[in-house]
Amino acid sequence: MLTQVAASDGRFKLGRDVATGAGRLYDRATDPGETSDRRAELPGDRDRLAAALDAWIAAEHASSPERTVEDANRFEQRLRDLGYLQ
Repeated sequence: MLTQVAASDGRFKLGRDVATGAGRLYDRATDPGETSDRRAELPGDRDRLAAALDAWIAAEHASSPERTVEDANRFEQRLRDLGYLQ
């Protein structure tokens, strides 16, 4: 089961803990190590990526309420390919 999800536009990345809803926004151009949370300083980027993430989550739940192990494995591999998992 996924514990974290993220949305990125290339420069900014918003990560969110699925269980708690807690999130962090990173400016990957100035903080490639993703160490400084910028949510408070960049509310426009935070809200834009949060809306995109919420829309993606809603679409995923609406289009496939039941997942197979094969689906989960493909999704996990895609996240690894994108660098979100190691």
